[in-house]
Amino acid sequence: MHLHKVTVRNFRLLADADLVLETPTTLIVGRNNSGKTSLSEAIRRFLADQNPKFRIEDFSSASYDRFCDALAARNAGRPDDEVRALIPSIELRLLFQYDPGQPELGPLSDFIIDLDTDCNEALVVARYELRDGAIEALFADQPSGDLTVHDRIVFFQELRERVPELFTDNIWAEDPNDDTNRKPMTMTALRALLRTGFINAQRGLDDDTSRDTDVLAKILTSLFSAAKSPTAGEQEQLIAQALQEAVHDIQSTIQGDFREKLRELMPNLRRIAFQRPEAEGGPCGRTFEDAFMLANPAMFGIEGATSDDQAQCAWDKLDTIKKSEFALKYAIEETAWTPPGYILDGLKWLALGGIPNTDSALGQAAVVVDAPGAAEAHDG
Repeated sequence: MHLHKVTVRNFRLLADADLVLETPTTLIVGRNNSGKTSLSEAIRRFLADQNPKFRIEDFSSASYDRFCDALAARNAGRPDDEVRALIPSIELRLLFQYDPGQPELGPLSDFIIDLDTDCNEALVVARYELRDGAIEALFADQPSGDLTVHDRIVFFQELRERVPELFTDNIWAEDPNDDTNRKPMTMTALRALLRTGFINAQRGLDDDTSRDTDVLAKILTSLFSAAKSPTAGEQEQLIAQALQEAVHDIQSTIQGDFREKLRELMPNLRRIAFQRPEAEGGPCGRTFEDAFMLANPAMFGIEGATSDDQAQCAWDKLDTIKKSEFALKYAIEETAWTPPGYILDGLKWLALGGIPNTDSALGQAAVVVDAPGAAEAHDG
């Protein structure tokens, strides 16, 4: 399977742009304001964001006249289907090529809907468009005649509020040879088909669409998970297994030598805490929040996943929460939880008066947590 072509329509600088991807790597080079960021941002919104949202400012400049044309058509009494056809939408089209002779096509098989045995392409469309039945709400209380300059300004001010409320994202598989042959799909199915990741070398001052925390780590985690999946190639699975074994060896060495070497380096250091897996062979949290989720998998609906899936699910959830709201919720509203293991270890170290000489000594210190903020450490 190969992602052959990407098409973006009506997004920022890209009114209608096609990009054919080379194998194995495509390098995009262009002058400032030529659409490089618009391309990556369109892909990010549809494939990385939990709930893709766009603003009226995200529509290409050519789209603004079409909004006005749609209003004029509605005022003229044109049928709703004609009015809807004039209303702009932001669209991402992904054309895949595959080998029909392959016995298994993995997640791509759900997107292949044509009946042509000679066809080796599958088309996926993601579109941000007006909800069904929302035409009246979109144009409510707007002028019924020709728009003056002032009317136009007021019209787009109203659209700025209404577009995020009345537009939604829809995804479908489309027959490459018949655009009327479609099959509705889900965002989950699309993300299972195509994994994306972005490393931001430079961020615009007006770009508030993404969080740049540990981006590289998230990309490596996604690549590792993809390489371990049953649909990955044999070579990729062997590489993933070798990496997993190498990481396990490194973790074992660190756990065995870390305390001793650290004490030699800093003999006066009494205590230090660091992240560690919540279960033997399980994933390790990278922040307090995802360590908290991994320590309480049932609370966050990830108890049935594999170790790699748990780590990815916990990390993905970080994009949907605010640290302050997270802390208040589990400090006040929901208190039946287990503290992350690295916090429990730290409390045990405190009970022993410093870093224990052996792991067995650490195991002899117990910590009882009755409620958040109320912890008692004791020997035995």
